[in-house]
Amino acid sequence: DLVHLVLDVFVGTVTFSAVVTVGFMSGLMLLIPFLWPLAAVGFWVLCAMGRVIGWSERTRFKALLDLDLADPVPPLEGPNPWRRFLERFKVMPRWRELVYALVLLPVGVFTTLAALAAWCVPVALIGLPFYVDDLPGGSAEFGLFSIGSDQQPGVWLLALAGVVGVVLLAPWITVGLGRVDAWIARRLLSRPESEQVKERLGELEVSRVAAVDSAEAERRRIERDLHDGAQQRLVALAMGLGAARERLEGDPE
Repeated sequence: DLVHLVLDVFVGTVTFSAVVTVGFMSGLMLLIPFLWPLAAVGFWVLCAMGRVIGWSERTRFKALLDLDLADPVPPLEGPNPWRRFLERFKVMPRWRELVYALVLLPVGVFTTLAALAAWCVPVALIGLPFYVDDLPGGSAEFGLFSIGSDQQPGVWLLALAGVVGVVLLAPWITVGLGRVDAWIARRLLSRPESEQVKERLGELEVSRVAAVDSAEAERRRIERDLHDGAQQRLVALAMGLGAARERLEGDPE
């Protein structure tokens, strides 16, 4: 979770800069009629960037947060290149991927700074007894109060608070921020849960029908084998009884 959160601001800077730059340039080209073909190419590049960003982010969530995000963008249909080009602008999940690329920067600034503060502040407090003498004025300023090197009980109390922060508070804050990231990703990079449930129900229905058909075919095979095997044994028994009946008079033993 911590690695994922620290990467947020860096990934967000790249995605925000790329999407804003390409989108802004494509929008400017629309103002000049003879540049419309280039504007169309720019918007196509923008859609392609959204797909790359969505794929890479879903991979990052899977690798670092163990979160499976189903690709919400359906495959393009139709042989006509122009219709396929227009279809890219009609699919809402593609726009959600671009929105995520823009939202990730402000969200990443918050999550990255909050995660780093959750760990760095307690660690700084733990080491306070060892460097408080070297601070300006020989005291640590905390806004509302200050702790000097001559206040050893207070210094060690803050160090104890730092231990509590590292052991208890920082991990929970990190996990909570990771869940915030996961919530945003589910809304913008994945299909709605209702659609996933419907798809899963469809898969289960198909597997149930296949299992029922397989069981029915196996039952028929067993019935056929039982019927054919019993019939063969009855014929053999009748032939044995007939042969015994013919020999009974001449050879009763």
